[in-house]
Amino acid sequence: MPALRVRHAFAAGILLASLSAGCSRCGSGPPEVASQSPKPIVEVPEQKPPAVQTPMVPATVPPEDTPTPEPTAVPTRDPAVVAMCKDSITRLGGGDLAALDALPPEKRAALAKDGKTVNVLKCLAVATNNGRYCGLLPTKQSQTECLAAWELARELKTMPKEHMKAQIIYRGCLVNASKAECDKFRTAMTSRDAAKCKSVSKDADRAFCAALVSGDATRCKDLPDAAYRDTCAAYATDDATHCSKEAGADCAKLAQGFAAVTKEGLAGFDQIDATAAAASRDGKAACGPLLADLERHCIED
Repeated sequence: MPALRVRHAFAAGILLASLSAGCSRCGSGPPEVASQSPKPIVEVPEQKPPAVQTPMVPATVPPEDTPTPEPTAVPTRDPAVVAMCKDSITRLGGGDLAALDALPPEKRAALAKDGKTVNVLKCLAVATNNGRYCGLLPTKQSQTECLAAWELARELKTMPKEHMKAQIIYRGCLVNASKAECDKFRTAMTSRDAAKCKSVSKDADRAFCAALVSGDATRCKDLPDAAYRDTCAAYATDDATHCSKEAGADCAKLAQGFAAVTKEGLAGFDQIDATAAAASRDGKAACGPLLADLERHCIED
């Protein structure tokens, strides 16, 4: 089934939002189905039987045979490790690209394991407009994703908000489709001319393109794949309520992101993703929480 897959730009790391992150599949298959059902917004608390009432006893008379609880032990941290982590992360935030080299190899590996280092370096690259931060990442893939986020941030900062959604779609599309095919989507969206979607190669993608340009979810109704149909409707209208379980968690995130950027431009992402906030303000202050989290992780690991 032909499809145009769009992932959450900032969460995926290819585009700016865990919003983690655009269109990563153009004409290559239907959206992946989420492996687990999303948690409900409001969880019903487990019903428990009423507690058994016990007679009150004077506060000065402890119950018999009740041992005195031992005080909870507070873990101690090696002062040398604390100082080393604080110094390295502070230097990194101050622009020292060699700051992490002072950490032992096992520390650097631990910090990179869960993506914390990736998030910090990507944020700093965007905030300082310096792609050299991406070169500090350990793998070619992580470097490429970091550079993609940095490049997209630079592009979005110089364009009107009316074209930002099209650029996010375009950048993500380039991951798995040809530039020529992705250009067709971007041209149709920026010109607001659905007729230009006729040049898109595959039938389903032509319908998706026309829906994106027109903002008309009814153009998605004939798409045979349910997940793709719901994703199409959500992205066409910037309305996450169209997203189904089959469309996956990324559907709602990016639909919300599109709504924010369409209304406020890049600043609309400030409360969603630190990297986007760094881009919209062009400052390292947005990376502060990520640096603090990296420092804490360094000390406690």
